[in-house]
Amino acid sequence: MSDTSIRPETGAPTKQVTQPKTYWKSTFTLVVLSEDTPVDGDIEGVAYAITDGDCSGQWERTGAVEVTAAEMAQLLIGQESDPAFFGLTEDGTPEDDDE
Repeated sequence: MSDTSIRPETGAPTKQVTQPKTYWKSTFTLVVLSEDTPVDGDIEGVAYAITDGDCSGQWERTGAVEVTAAEMAQLLIGQESDPAFFGLTEDGTPEDDDE
């Protein structure tokens, strides 16, 4: 990836090399303790039950792994999200890749 800019002192174009993006998949485990009934619902409801409700909760990151752009595109599709969320096409190619 690169960007072209203009050198102020000469007006000549310069090419700046940018670092490629990295993509990560992080996994968390959440344990909720409750009386009478198990906790169910969306993440906001579970967070409320832990912080303001009658439940106790603890969470920890149980994993983090770097993934390729192609893997990230497929992970996003698996979550019913558009790979364009991270500027990728469905095969993991950067959308702004003009090379």
